[in-house]
Formats: sequence, C-alpha cells, structure tokens
Amino acid sequence: MERLVIGALGAYRTARPSSLAVILASVAAAIAFARKGADVAINYLPSEEEDAKYVITLIEQKGHKAIALPGDVSNEKFCRKLVKEAHKKLGGLNILACVAGK
Repeated sequence: MERLVIGALGAYRTARPSSLAVILASVAAAIAFARKGADVAINYLPSEEEDAKYVITLIEQKGHKAIALPGDVSNEKFCRKLVKEAHKKLGGLNILACVAGK
C-alpha cells in the first residue's frame, strides 16, 4: 500500500506505511511523536543544537531512530534538501509536521 503525504513542501509518496517518520522544528513535538512509536528527523536552527542533541539522545534511549537536520526552514532550497535527507536517512516519510516559528 502506498501513502501520499501532503505538506507545505509538496506531496511525497512512500511505499512503507508501517514506517513512521516525522520532520519537526519542535523538540517537544518530536518527543511526543517518538512516544507514539515514530522515528523522527528533527530540524532546528544551529543555535538550538545543544537542545536538539539532548532530545535525540532521549529518543534513541527509548529505542527509536532520531536524526538531526539543522537549518533554516525559511530557505526554500534548504527545505527541499531537508525532505530529501529525512526520506533517505529514515527510509521514507509518513508524516510531515511543520511546527516552526519563533
């Protein structure tokens, strides 16, 4: 079964419906999704790296995959790279959560 994921960056298809993957800019949301069984890719600004690494460690200690993808989501070129890298490193995307903002 193929799933279609639609988000602010466009539509993406994944053939792995059992694999949950999330792109986030909120470490609190990343923890919440991981608690529900999702592997996550966390996006954050470089100035937030210490907090992001801490959250990644917490998620990995619970047995889930978590990857760091630092960068500015106000840059469209970076956003396209972010989606491609998350898809590649997590083996697919089922959920795209856009929780960026200050």
